[in-house]
Amino acid sequence: MISLTSLLHQENLKDIILRWMSNNLLEEDCEAIKRIVNFNVHILNLYLDHFCNDLFNFLSGGKTWTFEVTSKGELKDFVLDVAPYNNERLDYIRTRYRKYPEDFYRSLPFRGKIYCSGSKEHPVYLGHSRIKRFRRVAEKASRRMVNMIFDQIKKNAAALATERASQLGIPKEQLITPVKVQREEFAHAERRFLKQLKKGMFKPDEEMLDSARIHDVAGVKAIIEDDRIPVLEKFFHDMPGYSVAEKEKHFGNYDDVNYIIGIKLDKKELINKAPNSRVVDVLSARGMDRDTVVDDYKTFVETAEDHVYLELITSNYPEMIESEFGRSMHEERILAQREQAGYRSSIARNVRYITEYLFLFAISEKKSIHQLPVRLWEKTMPDTYDHAIRQLWDIPTMQVL
Repeated sequence: MISLTSLLHQENLKDIILRWMSNNLLEEDCEAIKRIVNFNVHILNLYLDHFCNDLFNFLSGGKTWTFEVTSKGELKDFVLDVAPYNNERLDYIRTRYRKYPEDFYRSLPFRGKIYCSGSKEHPVYLGHSRIKRFRRVAEKASRRMVNMIFDQIKKNAAALATERASQLGIPKEQLITPVKVQREEFAHAERRFLKQLKKGMFKPDEEMLDSARIHDVAGVKAIIEDDRIPVLEKFFHDMPGYSVAEKEKHFGNYDDVNYIIGIKLDKKELINKAPNSRVVDVLSARGMDRDTVVDDYKTFVETAEDHVYLELITSNYPEMIESEFGRSMHEERILAQREQAGYRSSIARNVRYITEYLFLFAISEKKSIHQLPVRLWEKTMPDTYDHAIRQLWDIPTMQVL
């Protein structure tokens, strides 16, 4: 139903998500979800580091160095402090940022690495990488799925209107439908979709599948002036293992070039960097078998796809500043996307619950679940979902003395 193309075993994950939407939980799903999510976190770090080292060493023409950040505030502080230019706009942003830091989402968790050239005393910011948090992955995936479901329900509603017009012996274009009847038909169309889903008869068409591919679980931001774009693209043309799958230019409040980069994985190298003892400790705490986890990892890599995709966004430095502080602040754009959701039914809410639950179960200490806590066709209160999440970590919902 949804393809997270930065991950290995994405087809298996897609099948599990679609089945869970149908409330079809198989016994083997729990172990599969644990492996897909947790092994991919390890693998994402490996291939993202390798890609960034290749890219930024090439762009800087020399050796680069990096450091990790864990919040958006750390990233924002750094890119503002080392900006390689000064002008009236930058002075205004600096003043406002220092006067009203609470307006800039500084506490937002952010798992990333900043890449630099130059010395530690005089760093040159080249860009940064980041891996989406599970909650953000689940949110984006559920939003795409809700759009797919909404499209299918609208098609069902249109088919019902066509049936009614046919019964009246008139073309559909001449059909006048009162608002009350429109609402009844839409509710009927929802039920028809849920019936298709329960019976395993919902098959997304190619147009839906194209919109269901998410390429940016792994992402990179690079500072590149416009005249160096051809140099960048030559890098992808000449460097073995990399390719440009998509390219899109954005203009308006914020100008950038967005690439989807295909990466051919070196499976031998991934296997050589199997989880060490520290990672094994983490995986064991997440409900995976300590004794078999390294062998399971090797099998996971050997049986996986050869290619993954990541998102690369390029812009010049002033546009980077606008994306973090100014006209097109990233966090404001995310909030706007959430608020613009056109379909807000109980179905949409349950899609988000089920998707998020899948990722949270993967990192919980629970080894298995016996039934899904939410069914797509049932109306669910947020309290029900909150209780299910608390159970993953044995946190009491009720205050019992």
